[in-house]
Amino acid sequence: MKAQERREQSIQELRLWLEQFSWAWYVTLKITSGRPSVRRVRRLCEQWLAELEKAEGGNNFRWFWVMERGALGTHAHIHILVGGLRNRRAQWACRWSELGGNALISPFDPDQKGVLYMLKTTDDDGDLNFDFKLPKGRKP
Repeated sequence: MKAQERREQSIQELRLWLEQFSWAWYVTLKITSGRPSVRRVRRLCEQWLAELEKAEGGNNFRWFWVMERGALGTHAHIHILVGGLRNRRAQWACRWSELGGNALISPFDPDQKGVLYMLKTTDDDGDLNFDFKLPKGRKP
């Protein structure tokens, strides 16, 4: 299988898997101060998600994120799908700001092709820098 075919197959398989879930938010988290390491961006994202889950997560709280770097390989940022929330609260963009960046949180709209946008950084081998949490024993 050619590299481009492998990449496209990976993207479509992930897209189909992600589209079976109901998502509430599409989020982009950026760090605005300095040039943070990938490790720092990941750690801050994990902290933000843990706080969000504790405050707003329902029994089926879930998320999927993809880390992306800017055109020059710097300015790492994260795109996240979030589902299973009890309430939507604007305070979560403010909380990310307190952690050192800015956040864009919008209702998830499957017609906007956010899932495919998140998967654009899949490399030719089908690899993608992503992580996820799904509730145990729950269906989408």
